[in-house]
Amino acid sequence: MKHLLIVLLLILAALPTLAQDPTTPQTPETLPVADAPLHADRAWAVVDSVELTEFDGKIAIRIRGSLADGCERPVITTIERQGALLFVDVYQAALPADTICPMILLFLDQVHILPELLVQDENGIFPLFLVVNSQHFHIAGNQFDEGAAEPESTDIVLTPLTRTGLDAVTDVVVTELATEEATDGNVYVTIRGTITNGCNDPVLARVIEYSADETDATVYMLDVFRAIREPETCPLREAPEAFEFSVKTPVKVGESAEFRAGDVTLTYTPEAE
Repeated sequence: MKHLLIVLLLILAALPTLAQDPTTPQTPETLPVADAPLHADRAWAVVDSVELTEFDGKIAIRIRGSLADGCERPVITTIERQGALLFVDVYQAALPADTICPMILLFLDQVHILPELLVQDENGIFPLFLVVNSQHFHIAGNQFDEGAAEPESTDIVLTPLTRTGLDAVTDVVVTELATEEATDGNVYVTIRGTITNGCNDPVLARVIEYSADETDATVYMLDVFRAIREPETCPLREAPEAFEFSVKTPVKVGESAEFRAGDVTLTYTPEAE
């Protein structure tokens, strides 16, 4: 009898927890640490899978996952090409911190046609990397000249990659930024630094507009990272290895801008004529 009374008391003690309000505040999942401050207004979708498919006879990607919380609102998807990188951002507008959302799981299932983005850009560069929120892939077999027959989904292979860079998983250190005024009228930024990981995967960067005040120079964040095929097999380098590469920015020659990568900041001010 004594044991039965103890069991009943334990059940009664648990009732408030079992009967709590089914709506509680939700915490949106974020991108890597380096991206989080840039997009505080976004609640990122949780991407579970990205696969190649066909839609209306054209090559496409299918993105499946779930949304950040149970509050229904529009899902925003943007597709941006930067040289060899193709970025697909899937998110919703962030809600105030005190918003209470239903404890339900809202699923995500999108299809996006890509053929017009799988060609050379004006500099003859093919997209070789696909980034969908926090998922990174190498695009293999993508060598289709503009004007050629559209590729089939069977011609393209997506290989999952693991991100490292200026975030919680760090093997990239940026030490210097420099600008160059190119003949195409754009300002390019040269990024110099070191890597400690022994794999030969390249260092990449995304240029993200951070702020645009009418009275001050526009600020651009350079998200510098690596997307590694097999990180667990990468040897440690005896000494950090230097890297250097340039990225095209939206800044036109004659405009003012500020560029930031990690702890390094560079202000670009065109020379007076």
